[in-house]
Amino acid sequence: MSTAPMSASNAATAPAPPNAPSIPVRARDLLGCEWIKFRSVRSTYWTLAVAVVTPIGFSILVASAFAAAPPGGALPIRCCPACSAWSTR
Repeated sequence: MSTAPMSASNAATAPAPPNAPSIPVRARDLLGCEWIKFRSVRSTYWTLAVAVVTPIGFSILVASAFAAAPPGGALPIRCCPACSAWSTR
């Protein structure tokens, strides 16, 4: 293979690039690569567990906060930490 710079004289004789594979072939190759990565990376299972447990934990936290709310609806809010006045905004 020549290391000479490309010029107008040898540009016409350069080989054509190979045809790109079709989209279904590339998609299958991509899925195969991702499957290998999914099976070989150690943190995948921990990340999946955190992604499942975190929303469930927050849902339980919010549900328990609503269950403990007074029946009137609005929770009293302190105006400032030093103040003893309450507001229901």
